[in-house]
Order: sequence, then structure tokens, then C-alpha cells
Amino acid sequence: AFMLLGFFTHSITHLEPGVIAIFFSMIMLVVCNHDGDEAIGKAEWGVIIFFVGMFMLVSALEVNGVIELIGIKLISLMGDNPLGLCLTILWGSAIFSAILDNIPFVIAMVPLIHGVISGMPNGAEIAQPLWWSLALGACLGGNATIIGASANVVSTRLAESNNIKITFGKFCKYGIPFTIQSLLICS
Repeated sequence: AFMLLGFFTHSITHLEPGVIAIFFSMIMLVVCNHDGDEAIGKAEWGVIIFFVGMFMLVSALEVNGVIELIGIKLISLMGDNPLGLCLTILWGSAIFSAILDNIPFVIAMVPLIHGVISGMPNGAEIAQPLWWSLALGACLGGNATIIGASANVVSTRLAESNNIKITFGKFCKYGIPFTIQSLLICS
């Protein structure tokens, strides 16, 4: 309960959610009298390393200006066409979220959307549809592949630990049509 309270009040306390999670995890180890070595041994290290690498990749794209360059190109291609811009962000974020994990992708896209909004003459009018396009595209695009969303990676690892093999191809066989259908509805 205190950890959830910490998450909800992190903007007031100025503590990062990761710091809150680690702090209360340590308290739980002491309070529950649990062996820390055992808990660390049961961690899904493959999944954790995967996400570390994914966050590093997206951060590298942002630091090297690739995300900003994409935003500039988007504005120049779409001009003053808000529908085209929203559809491009919707479908583009869905495609990238299927390839990259959707959480670090959205984190990297936030400055791009801010840049697009401030770079357009009607930016205030188009802000809400652009944010919805990013949110829907990233969320739904994550359903296309195993690596598209954290939940997909974790659930396939759990299935594997219970002797249920879900291959990348099998996941995509169901995920991609579902994603396309969802995006068509959003469009």
C-alpha cells in the first residue's frame, strides 16, 4: 500500500518510480524475512537484460538525433494536413512498437510529438489527436509481435516455463492480423 502511495505521489515527492520500487522491495525483503539470494535467483534475467538493451537502443536513437530527424521529416511531408499527420503517427508508431518495445518507444516519441506540436501553426488544435494517435498506435502495435510489449515477453516466458512453446511466428500469425484490424478501426 505504501509503495502504491509512493507511485501515486511521485510527482509531489520528486522521487522516481524506480527508486520507490527498489526502496520498498528492500523493505519487503526485510519485513517478510525472505532470502534475497533466492529472490534474485528466481528473477527472469533474460527478460530483464532484453529490456535493458531495448531501452539503450531507443535512448541511442534519441541521443543521436534520429527521433528529432523523423519529427522534422514528418512535418515537412505532411505540411498542414492534420489527418495525414495523425494517421502517419498512428500507423508509424504501431510499426515501430511491433519492432521495438512500446514503452521505450513512447518515451522516445514524447519529445517528437512536443516538437511537432510546437512546429505547426495549428499545434494547439492538433495536440490531443496526436497524443491519441501515439497512444493507440504504440499500444496496439505492441500486440503484433512478442517483442512489441512487455506483457508479451513475460507471458511467453511464463508459457515456456510451463512447457508451452509459443514461437515468434506463431505469435505473429495471430498478433499481426489483430493489430491491423484494430488500427483500421482506429483510423
